[in-house]
Amino acid sequence: MFSPIVGIALITVFAFSSYRISKKRSPPTSDNVEEKLPGRNKRRPFIILAMTLTAMAVVILAARFVILSACEIIKLAGVSQPEIGAKIVAVGTSLPELAFGLIAMKRGRIHLALGDAIGANLTTVTLVLGLVLTFPLM
Repeated sequence: MFSPIVGIALITVFAFSSYRISKKRSPPTSDNVEEKLPGRNKRRPFIILAMTLTAMAVVILAARFVILSACEIIKLAGVSQPEIGAKIVAVGTSLPELAFGLIAMKRGRIHLALGDAIGANLTTVTLVLGLVLTFPLM
């Protein structure tokens, strides 16, 4: 009976936190990217675009593979669809965070990996849980 009130409170906390973070400015840190690239190549934007499009295609194909595999698991195991769906959502939201954290740590950006993990979890707790409590499925 109190869940919509708690949901609205969580969404308010998320909105307030997002506002405070957006107002807090800090000077950007250097990644030494300019030192690695001696000259500006005119073909570089096309290479970046091609890599971005390729990565998007790989993500779409991988997502399709995961969904089709999950459907087959449901058929073989006889497990309920919401149960498998919840697991797919959990894995789908956790794997990008894991990949980002590993890459950041490999590059020596431990604070970036830690900030991403904390931010992702706080967003899930405040925004996602707040929306679910505010607008429950009937």
